[in-house]
Amino acid sequence: MPVKKSRETILIVDDDLAFARKVSDSLSLLGLEVMVTNDPLAALEILDSFSFELVIAGCGMAKLSGLEVLSRVRERHPALPVYLICANPDQRVREDCLARGAAGFYLKPLDFEQMLLSVYRQEYARLD
Repeated sequence: MPVKKSRETILIVDDDLAFARKVSDSLSLLGLEVMVTNDPLAALEILDSFSFELVIAGCGMAKLSGLEVLSRVRERHPALPVYLICANPDQRVREDCLARGAAGFYLKPLDFEQMLLSVYRQEYARLD
């Protein structure tokens, strides 16, 4: 099935919609287009319908964890970078996320400057 082109470049999925919108607003400051959903199952359907440059997902979602989203994105879109945002500060969680192919890992409360810098670098790396 062909993937439809979209103006959105970043997909944010987190069951805390207010938090996801805050992340979206921050990324919009870079001039990026962002799509937000609070449903990880819907996010997977959206990924099959639109073209994105990267995904940012929360770790502790109810329907699917961030690691499950990461795993399914890897199956369907192996080159698509996925960043995870987790509340658990355990170093093993971070290592597990990165070992499973996450492009980056952020802790809540989110350091928006750090996230923006990472996304900015990812976007410029893609353009080179």
